[in-house]
Amino acid sequence: MGGKVVNEQQRRRTTEQWDEICETTVKLKENGMTYKKIANKFNVCVGHLRLQLKRRNMTK
Repeated sequence: MGGKVVNEQQRRRTTEQWDEICETTVKLKENGMTYKKIANKFNVCVGHLRLQLKRRNMTK
């Protein structure tokens, strides 16, 4: 049967971890990397990454 196999348990990240991820995301985005690739790098979904950036006023 098909379906999505989840091997990793979801992790809650601290505010400090998200701050660091968002700062790195801005730098990577300035260098031309897409949100999808950045999200994959940090093992998060694109929507949640963009939400965290928006909460920190780090989106353009």
